[in-house]
Amino acid sequence: MFDVADRLEIINVIHLYSHYWDENQFDDWLDLFTPDATVELPLGTKLEGRDGIRQLPEQHEQRLAAYRDAGGLSLQIRHLMTNVAVIDQSGTTAEVRAYALMPIAYDRKDLEFTTTVSYQGRMIKKDGTWRIADWSFTFDRPLEFRSAPG
Repeated sequence: MFDVADRLEIINVIHLYSHYWDENQFDDWLDLFTPDATVELPLGTKLEGRDGIRQLPEQHEQRLAAYRDAGGLSLQIRHLMTNVAVIDQSGTTAEVRAYALMPIAYDRKDLEFTTTVSYQGRMIKKDGTWRIADWSFTFDRPLEFRSAPG
């Protein structure tokens, strides 16, 4: 039998993952990972530790800046986490799965569905806090922004 309070905290970490990312709270987002966590990217590249994982938000910000610099509209990506499932759970470890729907709002007017994402990971509880230890994700189709005007 699993601990319900732990289960709720595990699920909350998954939802905070998307909230922190979408609101550009990248220090809080990184704190969801253990110091020695790994993240495997869709093409197999593995990022190790928080310093390695920090590359993800940095690349994201660069991509958004390049889009704006090319004359693109403002945009906001949202990760709508769904189908969060705890596959296996002990007092200190959990195996998790989740999907995300990823719409993009352009210039606060147009909303486009872009892709879906499949996540899987392993979480650990240390000093009373659940964190992501291993994480991987794949896109069902590439995440692409609308072409910049002009």
